Amino acid sequence: MPVDSQECKLYIFDEVQGGQVLVAFGRAWLESLPTDTVHGIPLGEGNVRARHEYEQEVQQGVQQQQPLFDLNNMNMAMRPLAYYARSSMRQGNQIEVPIPYTIMTFEMPVFLSFEDIYEFINLKEISTNCILVYMRYLEELCRINGQAEKFAFVSPTLISPVRTDTEDAGMRDQADNLISFLRDAPKGRLYLVPHNRGRHWVLGVIDPWEDLVLYFDPLREKKREDFTELMNM
Repeated sequence: MPVDSQECKLYIFDEVQGGQVLVAFGRAWLESLPTDTVHGIPLGEGNVRARHEYEQEVQQGVQQQQPLFDLNNMNMAMRPLAYYARSSMRQGNQIEVPIPYTIMTFEMPVFLSFEDIYEFINLKEISTNCILVYMRYLEELCRINGQAEKFAFVSPTLISPVRTDTEDAGMRDQADNLISFLRDAPKGRLYLVPHNRGRHWVLGVIDPWEDLVLYFDPLREKKREDFTELMNM
């Protein structure tokens, strides 16, 4: 990620009150290139990389004398991460984690921001970056335990929505990405594919040789039709 960035604010026009309303603080990298990617998708012409920041919530927390992380009621395993985020990441520092080609089809790092850590520790909706880092951890465990040939992990960015003229064309592109990833799948290997159905993560487990897809949803809701259609493609 480029080093030079600029703080920015996002306003909307309130038609009821007839004025500008500040809705978000953030940071933009004005030197972004069209080939730069966000979650594996190129920015394209006329766009810049940006990141939302929790300045407003931080300020409210200070005013109300409420900490961002409730260390007293936090799981012990989370505390070192919370201490690090609070002391070192509020200034824009990030944690760089390399993601292997076996997950992304190409080598690339992901950058965990303070926002990612905040959402994870406070049990909010976690980002794709958090999912990728967890997948890297699970893949390493499989390799250590001699199960690398049994399980493989597929980046959710491969089946993320693609901007096209029609919804069908977008889903076709997603299916083609998945087909390319599974093309040389050895017999007996299961592929784990996280999918965000809109503020909620579910998991597909694919056995290409058996033409079988298992669907796991901790909320036990009805399967999304778009996910079923994507798997059928």
